[in-house]
Amino acid sequence: MPNPQRASFNGWGQIIGGLIAYGIAAGSNKHGSLIAPWKIVFQFTGLFTIALGLLFLWMVPDNQLNARWLKKEDRVLASARVRINQQGIGNKHFK
Repeated sequence: MPNPQRASFNGWGQIIGGLIAYGIAAGSNKHGSLIAPWKIVFQFTGLFTIALGLLFLWMVPDNQLNARWLKKEDRVLASARVRINQQGIGNKHFK
């Protein structure tokens, strides 16, 4: 069964992407452009993806101990919760 939230945001992505594509096409028709409008759409979405990737790389921690938004006590509790599940925080050694 599909996840209703995922299906909902897929629709929103299509709506927003269509509006962006329409804006780029209308702007290039009105003002002209050196690059084809479809290439501008791909460049825009690619740069947007790279920007979001860098933002997430900076914001999302690699484990509980590096989460900047948690207090020291909360970091200890999060580590204890993982210890109870016997998952561990991480092993950087390749086996």
